[in-house]
Amino acid sequence: MKLNRERVFSLCVIAFALAGILLTSNINKAFSLDSADPGPKLFPYICSIALLVCGIGKFITSKAGKASKGLSCHEWKKAGMIIGFSVLYAVLMYLFGYIPSTLIAGAGYVWLMRGKNKIRPVVLVIFTIVITAVIYLVFSLLLGIRMPTGILF
Repeated sequence: MKLNRERVFSLCVIAFALAGILLTSNINKAFSLDSADPGPKLFPYICSIALLVCGIGKFITSKAGKASKGLSCHEWKKAGMIIGFSVLYAVLMYLFGYIPSTLIAGAGYVWLMRGKNKIRPVVLVIFTIVITAVIYLVFSLLLGIRMPTGILF
């Protein structure tokens, strides 16, 4: 079996998912109002299983090919920008809270991931506002989770 970049990545995803399943099993309930309540481990457990299925599927469907030459200089630069932007997003979240930081980060991530596509500013703004609102409503109303407010507000 030849390993190419896609298969190596798939194996890393599978390992990460298995670690997530193992770590999720160690989460204890602080308190329980109902014995049927799955507690805080349900969501990460479902995400880990979904990640495992995706990793296995990607491994099976990726074609064995010649050895990968690695990332190009442009790809390394883009990966570094995404990591740096993620750190900036975490700092903004700490300072300003969910809504302002996600509006800024959402636009930034779309801009970074756009590739060679052109995105009109109006579409970018509308998309960012809708995504921020949907995530906020799902977490705050459906799941009852308070979103970060930041130390400055």
